[in-house]
Amino acid sequence: MIGAGFIADMAKKMKQNSALLRRKSYFEMQKESNKKASHQKIKIPKASPEQLKKYKAKAHHDNKNGLTAAILKTSLIVIFILAFGLLCVILISKRI
Repeated sequence: MIGAGFIADMAKKMKQNSALLRRKSYFEMQKESNKKASHQKIKIPKASPEQLKKYKAKAHHDNKNGLTAAILKTSLIVIFILAFGLLCVILISKRI
């Protein structure tokens, strides 16, 4: 049976092509999901001025803490690099 492999491949390709025709495209699926999401209404409660002040103060505090942590990490990395460089210079000068 010389042509058996070719016939099996042909049948396999026919099945794959028919499965592709039945499958929805990406754009159709996106369109359906957008329709479902657009019908939902989102309720956002109004914040009082006191709540807004509290949120702003918390955000300012968090940003300040993040900035100090970033400065601390950066300075530690720089100190480590300088110490490592100084150690290398000392070891190289002892060899010579």
